[in-house]
Amino acid sequence: MIVKGNIIPGVLRGVPLIERYLHRLRNVLGFAPFLGTLNIKIEKAINMKDYETKRLDHILLSGRTWIDVRLAPASLYIRDGETLNKIDCWIIREEKGVHYPDVVEIVAKDDIKKTMNVEIGTEVELEIHKVKRPRYEKYREKIKSLIFQR
Repeated sequence: MIVKGNIIPGVLRGVPLIERYLHRLRNVLGFAPFLGTLNIKIEKAINMKDYETKRLDHILLSGRTWIDVRLAPASLYIRDGETLNKIDCWIIREEKGVHYPDVVEIVAKDDIKKTMNVEIGTEVELEIHKVKRPRYEKYREKIKSLIFQR
């Protein structure tokens, strides 16, 4: 799915967000992300459950799964004159986050604002990759029932 959007100012929580999950993100994504996020207001809201391929979660003592962060692979396209630059990135959304569904936070290896020289209001295109993911839920529930002996 490709959506258009504009870069918007953040609420100064990107650095603490990445710092909080840095070690887990490094393991899950395979790279250490830049300490900060790029916020984009997109033309239509997305449901992260439809696009997530990775997540940071853990199982509580009660056996319930607690999701910290959902992650979806994406490509960000930024026009620089006649050139269309593509940046591989990830959309990150905290389960209990502060943004509306039509605002996404982008995580990448480098600081996109500096490397691409973009400003607030810059129009971008975001390609959100829909990847068919295996259904582990039935196995997850079985494993939890064995561990927690309900």
